[in-house]
Amino acid sequence: MMWLIMFSVVPLAFVTGYSLVKYEQAIDQELWQRLNGNRREIESILLEYKGEMIEKSRRHAADNALIVFLTSRQMNPLRERAIQLMKSHFTSQMQIFDRDGLAQVSLRRTGDGEIQRMASDEQKVQLSESFLRELKNRNSLQTIDLLSDKKVDLISFAKIRAANGNLVGYVEEFVTVDIGFLQGLKKRLNIEIMMFGDGEDPLKRRAVATHPDLKELEVRQGFFSKEFKESSGELFELNIRAVPFGFSIHQIEWGDAKLLLAIGASKQAIKAVLANVNYAFFTVVGFIVVL
Repeated sequence: MMWLIMFSVVPLAFVTGYSLVKYEQAIDQELWQRLNGNRREIESILLEYKGEMIEKSRRHAADNALIVFLTSRQMNPLRERAIQLMKSHFTSQMQIFDRDGLAQVSLRRTGDGEIQRMASDEQKVQLSESFLRELKNRNSLQTIDLLSDKKVDLISFAKIRAANGNLVGYVEEFVTVDIGFLQGLKKRLNIEIMMFGDGEDPLKRRAVATHPDLKELEVRQGFFSKEFKESSGELFELNIRAVPFGFSIHQIEWGDAKLLLAIGASKQAIKAVLANVNYAFFTVVGFIVVL
């Protein structure tokens, strides 16, 4: 009788186990392809922003009225002209610097689209010597500021030159990717998203995420930075509050700067299917034993 049960159960167990392994591998591959598609979509959005930012920064740096007002230090007309330029663009923030790197005009766009002067920054914000040296032999530069857990500033700099080619200043423009933007992508793509910098220095770890646990894992432990070095863009599993997720991490370039993007989707439905198959298997085994 025991041999009969073993001959009945062992092949069934082997086929069931093998099928479950292959099923989960196929589902993981499909999930990775889906996340890779989501990554390409996010990258295409940022690439479009980048192209538009570079074009607008160069156009604004060559604006004749802006050059005249900056050269002659007519601050009120310079500010009004900067506001006009900003109204025709999606820029979140604009600053005009003189040739020494001192801010002369500082503007930002509020949540309702109004453009406000940031008077506290004018005549106070100074571009660093190291940054000016980096920009010395270049007409434009793109970089990233990730200074809080609420937003990422994607920045474009361009030199402002007079008609004779002399340097008269710089224009800096931001487009801000904030938590609201990421939450919109999360809702549309049905994924969790985090943007973060290289977490090698614990004091400089910053992350903007659609789920607070992702941010905590990176800021406190540098978890995703370590995983990026080990996984190289491959899918890995992570439980978030008892919910299994599949995640992949990718590097995004913005000019010379780099940003890491983690995207993940829930595997809860997949795990539920596997659990049901296991349950069905043990039910069949139990039935065979009883018979």
